[in-house]
Amino acid sequence: MKRIILTVFIGVVFLLNTTAQVNYHITGTIDRKDVTKLYLYNGKIIFDSITVKEGFFDMKGTYKSPTVVMVMTKIPVSGNKIILDNGEYNMKFDAHMNVTIETTSINHNLWMGKRNSNELKDNRKAKDSLLADYALQIEKGNYNLSVQYLAKYNDIQLQLLDYLKRLASNHSDCYITPYLLKDEAILTQVNFGSTFEKLNLEVQNNEWGKQLKALLDKKTTIKPDRNQFYFTMLGSKAIPVESKTENGDNFELASLKGKWVLLDFWASWCAPCRAE
Repeated sequence: MKRIILTVFIGVVFLLNTTAQVNYHITGTIDRKDVTKLYLYNGKIIFDSITVKEGFFDMKGTYKSPTVVMVMTKIPVSGNKIILDNGEYNMKFDAHMNVTIETTSINHNLWMGKRNSNELKDNRKAKDSLLADYALQIEKGNYNLSVQYLAKYNDIQLQLLDYLKRLASNHSDCYITPYLLKDEAILTQVNFGSTFEKLNLEVQNNEWGKQLKALLDKKTTIKPDRNQFYFTMLGSKAIPVESKTENGDNFELASLKGKWVLLDFWASWCAPCRAE
């Protein structure tokens, strides 16, 4: 009997995470008298609404699958994102339409967990600190440190990759997991493909899972981001540029070093320029 009960319990939790159709329930209060209507917007259409009565609202409905929703008001204009699933949601809006949300939603809480992750905040701080330190070295005239600073930056990136892999592995049956990963530029088929394959099949094949898979299939290596270009380009000497003048004489761009230069150019998008 215990084994049967345990099996049923695990099955229920699994369905809460991955089941397609959801039955949502959103309650709350609004500390304003001019807000009379609340809307649910899925990025394409408003699919549900509720009348606010004396500052209270209670909305129930169904949707085809867990999804990202904006809870909106039109007067005043406001919008707050939630991840809609079978969880209970309680939203409290103050007079300035700032909101606090309490929910049992597994998917919403996972999204908020990543958004507020101290590990990710520390990772961003480490990058910012490294960039600031490198800029200081350039100001001091130390132009030969790009290799070691780039190595430090790549180490920080590997820490980010490790976090994302753990997120996927620890929440492989959560419907929202691919949504949390699909915009991470560091992920490639090589460094994340095997982790993706460990996601629950329904998660792999949902809207965001397909988007993530398509992105991974296109990338086998990490494209350098702007920070990597920053380390490799800042303080580096420009390549020699030589050309011919209108008179056929040789011209070196380096000959203008230390001089004021007036640039005269035209843009292809400028109709009068093209006419000339």
